[in-house]
Amino acid sequence: MSTLERVHEGDQLLHRQIAVGTNHDRHVRVRLFQFGQTRREIGRRYRLLVQPDRFTPIDADLIPTGEICPVLGTPFDFRIPVRIGARIDEEDLQLKWGRGYDHNFIITGKADQPRVAAEVYERTSGRALQVLTTEPGVQFYSGNFLDGSVVGKNQTAYARRSGFCLETQHFPDSPNQPQFPSAILMPDTKYRQTTIYRFVAR
Repeated sequence: MSTLERVHEGDQLLHRQIAVGTNHDRHVRVRLFQFGQTRREIGRRYRLLVQPDRFTPIDADLIPTGEICPVLGTPFDFRIPVRIGARIDEEDLQLKWGRGYDHNFIITGKADQPRVAAEVYERTSGRALQVLTTEPGVQFYSGNFLDGSVVGKNQTAYARRSGFCLETQHFPDSPNQPQFPSAILMPDTKYRQTTIYRFVAR
């Protein structure tokens, strides 16, 4: 596998992979505000927009069931920007099993060029991060299994929900779900994907 990461056009981080026989996602963590943010601050400060109108539900073991469900009328509808913590503790079986958000959203449109999958905005700094990708899915993970055992910069212990990820990918469990886009590569074929993290100020 070959991976290229570089600053692109001044305000973008370009991530490109070429490989055979693989399905990678990207666990990129970006801080748009200050260090040492608490779970409450993350949930209150950040507004999330996720373009897709469908997601793949999980079972109690966090494995996709194979279903494809609309986000309409659920806590998974981020098509209009919503605070990350606004609905995270609602009475919803999917949120209960994931201990928050840990779900794949289905990106539509032509995959020959990166298209916008998600955007997160931090209102105090005015900074926003846009995620563009050629991948068919983006996983929103709200840091549900962070437990304070990982210590990062400035000796900050990462407690539950004190961070989040937007991971571009093929759908989890694709080899066992024939209705999902295939992640299997045949001989002499290559896996190519491009993900762009674009930083903007408002």
